[in-house]
Amino acid sequence: MLRAILLLSLLAISPAASLAQEQESQSTDDVVPLATIRHYPTLTDVAYSPDGQFVAVFHKPTSGGFFGGSIKHPGKFFSLRRVKTGEETLNVPAGWNGFSFSPDSRQLVWFDNSAVTIADCATGKIGATRELKNVSRVQFQDDGETVVTFASVDNMTSEKMLKVQFWKRADLTPIESKVETLTPLYKPIVSLNGKYLAGYKEQARENRAGAGIEFGIWDIATGEPMQAPKYKTLANQLIFHAQEFTPDSSGICSYPTRQGKMEIWNIEKAESQPFDSWFELERHMDVAKRRPWNDLAPDKVATKEDHKLIIRDRSTQRQLSEVDLETQFGDPEGFEIGYSGQFGPQVYSNGILPLTLNMRRRGRLNIWDLTNYQLQETIEVENPVKRILLSRNGKSLVILMDGSVPPFSTRKFAYVSVWDWPARTERFKIEAPNSPVVSIAISTDGKRLATGSRLPTDQAHSYNLPHASEVKLWNLETGELLQTIQKCDDDPHYMTFSPDGKFLAVASRNDATPENHVSDLYVDVRVWNLETFACEQTFIIEKGKDRSRGLDRVNAITFSPDGKRLLMGGGEPGGVWGQLTLWNLETGQLEFVKDMSYSICALWFDLTGTYFYMVDNNLSLLKVENLKEDWPIDSRPLKRPIAVLGIHCADATVGRRDDQALFAFSAIRMTDASSSVIKLVIVGAEKNWILPLTSPGSARSVQFTPDGGQLLDAGVADLDYRTYILDSNTGREITMLDYHDGFVRFGAGGDLAATISPYPGAGVTLWNTLKGQPIVTMPHPNVQHIQFSPTGDSLVSRSDQEARIWDLSPFLKRD
Repeated sequence: MLRAILLLSLLAISPAASLAQEQESQSTDDVVPLATIRHYPTLTDVAYSPDGQFVAVFHKPTSGGFFGGSIKHPGKFFSLRRVKTGEETLNVPAGWNGFSFSPDSRQLVWFDNSAVTIADCATGKIGATRELKNVSRVQFQDDGETVVTFASVDNMTSEKMLKVQFWKRADLTPIESKVETLTPLYKPIVSLNGKYLAGYKEQARENRAGAGIEFGIWDIATGEPMQAPKYKTLANQLIFHAQEFTPDSSGICSYPTRQGKMEIWNIEKAESQPFDSWFELERHMDVAKRRPWNDLAPDKVATKEDHKLIIRDRSTQRQLSEVDLETQFGDPEGFEIGYSGQFGPQVYSNGILPLTLNMRRRGRLNIWDLTNYQLQETIEVENPVKRILLSRNGKSLVILMDGSVPPFSTRKFAYVSVWDWPARTERFKIEAPNSPVVSIAISTDGKRLATGSRLPTDQAHSYNLPHASEVKLWNLETGELLQTIQKCDDDPHYMTFSPDGKFLAVASRNDATPENHVSDLYVDVRVWNLETFACEQTFIIEKGKDRSRGLDRVNAITFSPDGKRLLMGGGEPGGVWGQLTLWNLETGQLEFVKDMSYSICALWFDLTGTYFYMVDNNLSLLKVENLKEDWPIDSRPLKRPIAVLGIHCADATVGRRDDQALFAFSAIRMTDASSSVIKLVIVGAEKNWILPLTSPGSARSVQFTPDGGQLLDAGVADLDYRTYILDSNTGREITMLDYHDGFVRFGAGGDLAATISPYPGAGVTLWNTLKGQPIVTMPHPNVQHIQFSPTGDSLVSRSDQEARIWDLSPFLKRD
């Protein structure tokens, strides 16, 4: 079902406007953050203290490798703030590598390349500093009086091995222990109660084939080894597992990296508790980390089984309720099941089970008025749009849609929808679920449509080909199939009609080389006679003089106005490397081949056939005869740039308005894949100029109307996320949270939820989850991350360069 959405309607029904209409919502004008922290170029993370009274906002350092033995890029910024007032109490100098809060949140310890420092969180006063090099990790013990450091040793042959040391919190003086004789170790860990040490230790080799490393656990007080799990080896090398002690220090949680099982090893019992999934393992760890204010329910667990969510008693595994996803929410493959950023579905202390659904992505068609260069209208369509073509007579709009089920489906289903234009009613569809359409072309007279489709594997094998496709001709007015051209090679990814409509050029990638090696892939272009339906000529795209790889795909084909030449261009994915070739259709000879610095997106001959326009990262006018000379492609006699685009375009089109030539280019923004830019180049009698237009959603394809009065751009509409709040006791829906981009966090035992608006300027919305009502919208442009405090009475929102601290205590009062 198609529905038009006027731009004025979109602006009038923004989330901020609709929230203001809710009875319990609060105007954004009344809400101000406790503090705003800015840093250029970027902020990367935030972290609350255990008691939720302080929050650290920082630019996070990055590790130099898997073992964490060195810091590649130290942190450039660290600000510690008091949550209640927003006051900065501590500013750590640039160059820090890591930090840890004490269990009571009174102190903070951090380290850089040369020292470990401890400071008071409330006053920022430095308590003690200890010179210590090569530290890679630091932690407090549960007693709050002991600091543990992990550092590589200068005289060791490998920095992957770390030495463990204990220090007094008060003055960072060393504490003697048996650990000194047990380390260095590979990937050592210490239990929070200070009782156990674990890690990988080098062992004496009995022979050259024996594995020289094994995992061990030791009692720190006595230095005696404890029974430890045995891990498998592969090719005589240890398979390193990621490990951490359980919060109660009774066991070690093991995450296998290559093979084996996930488990928790009980140290005292010397036995393993296996887990079948990451969800189960992470959920066990979350429950073990419970504090008095923890948000998760201690007695319930939810799992996804087939198309159902099952809620069980955690201890007895007795089923309490279930949610049939197919019955309650439709096709279970039609959305992505998200769980509020957690591992697996979570049941909260107040009994709710949130379920965030990424509904099927839709498409949209924007109409731009070129008299005032404003967005005139947005039409929503049922699926994302891959390409659009408008016939030269302006009566038929062909839309190639992506019917694949997002986001992880293996089903590939692209089809064609043909509309009457400008009536905007669907004339007919061309679809076959097992034979997706990959390319389209309209004849010059607007009477025929060509589609290229990929065939199912079983049909391809009937042609004795590993892959096969077919090209079909249709009556564009009636939808009648006129002819099928079969036995094409893989992926007919570009097609075009000759000016007189008698020939069709089809580009496809061929992998039937003698070596059948990926580096030997090449592209061929076949010219089909549409009267005899015979392939009259086949052109193999050569590698070119300076290329080490064959051309990956053809992005543009154009016939000369007299139909005697065929110009082709393409390039590597991502815009690097390109190639331009010209063929003589009368002789079948290659006239020239030129290697390019960038992939070619589009080509058009002028009316005389003497010049042609080329689009790579620029729009250029080139003379055909000049390309026959051995001149570099960037030399002045060869290339006349009309406009510097500075983008790798997804699609390009040409049109005319009065005495002006019109060019339009669409590209997805590199910094934000959810938005795109359209560049309009107008070439008049006296001036050339560029008008960039910002397109809502992702623009994939562009077309001018025949009179040049409108520009159509089509692509993907904004994501449609919804979070359903279910009753874990019954599985029934309580309410729904709308207007967000899929990022959801829950606090205060599940009573509060925070979502990020899909509209960049809006900010964060705080919800009453049991009522499904927005409480307040907290303004924060371009926000990317939100985090509740452990106590649920504050929240931090973060964008690339700014963090804001919000006081939630006024909203925690209950009726």
